Amino acid sequence: MDKDLKDIVELRNHKGIFILYLNTEENRFNSTSINKIHECLDEVEKYEGDTCLITVSTSKKIWSNGLDLDWMASQGQEVFKQNIIDFIRLFGRFLIFPVPTIAMIQGHAFAGGCMLAMAHDYRYMMNGKGFICLPELDINMWLPFGMTDVCQCKLTPEAYTEMYYGKRFTSLEAEKYGVITKACDKRTIFDEVMMKAKTVMDRGNKKEILHKIKYITYYDAYERCRKGEIEVTVPPVQRAKI
Repeated sequence: MDKDLKDIVELRNHKGIFILYLNTEENRFNSTSINKIHECLDEVEKYEGDTCLITVSTSKKIWSNGLDLDWMASQGQEVFKQNIIDFIRLFGRFLIFPVPTIAMIQGHAFAGGCMLAMAHDYRYMMNGKGFICLPELDINMWLPFGMTDVCQCKLTPEAYTEMYYGKRFTSLEAEKYGVITKACDKRTIFDEVMMKAKTVMDRGNKKEILHKIKYITYYDAYERCRKGEIEVTVPPVQRAKI
């Protein structure tokens, strides 16, 4: 994993255990990286036999900081909106992806990075190496359908409330709240993730059935992601009359 990888996204196959490498410093998502991830997912889906997908970052500090807002702002309003929709639909694909998926989080997973991690089946996070967080309230942004659903469908009401209030979860706090599957020491996280992958990859040999199970399980969240509704009409704040 320490190899100098040039592509923004790269996929490697280790006898059915596919590792999806996010290779930029902040791993922010725009149309290019989103399309490359879809191409990688296509390849994983075509693989016959026991299969698992692990998503990792080659950055030393950041797993993903979410959307590439600077690039989006430079492309105009329509591209800006479409990129958000495309990113939300990527969450939906991960939610019902027909093989087991594991996010190996070795740094910050903020905003869209947090959402992408939540779209995986399992999340393993390195101790003392960043936070997992939805900071949108702090930067005066709200989240459309799909972005909220992908987190809400994986969390208890208590954990989700803390999440949208912007709590920065350490790995140990995230494990306590059920945000992640396990907090791991930096010396063992890769081995633990690989062990989990080997344990569940036979489930990836039943792709059609697993796909149906996930679709039914996450039906509401997936449909919100698929529709890509980002224009939301919200009723005004209700104030009591005195």
